[in-house]
Amino acid sequence: MVKDTLNDGNRLAELLASEITGHTESLEEIELYDVDSSAQPSATGAHGYRMSRTSDDVGDQSDHLATTVIYPTYLEVIFTTATSKVEREATKQGLTLDMTGDCEITVRIVNGAQVKWFLAVLQQL
Repeated sequence: MVKDTLNDGNRLAELLASEITGHTESLEEIELYDVDSSAQPSATGAHGYRMSRTSDDVGDQSDHLATTVIYPTYLEVIFTTATSKVEREATKQGLTLDMTGDCEITVRIVNGAQVKWFLAVLQQL
């Protein structure tokens, strides 16, 4: 029987990375860095990779956008910048959010379809 949904945190992280690097026009200014290709999902979360705006200095802290955290059945993307834009677009897309004070927002991605919805969030940054 074919499984009709993707809800494995590691696969979701891979799908998102593939979508980001494959969108040469709309997401061309976003790059991945600090990638842990051997990350194993855990109940407490495992670092996957970070996202930043393209610059001459890859991984420059001033260009940092978000960090991915991999869990067994979902993926979280933590933003510490542009949180109002992230909140607005993620809510519009129907994604689950968690606010931590004024300076951090976490978007939870639980299936493959939500990876596509999440791309709209990144396009607003």
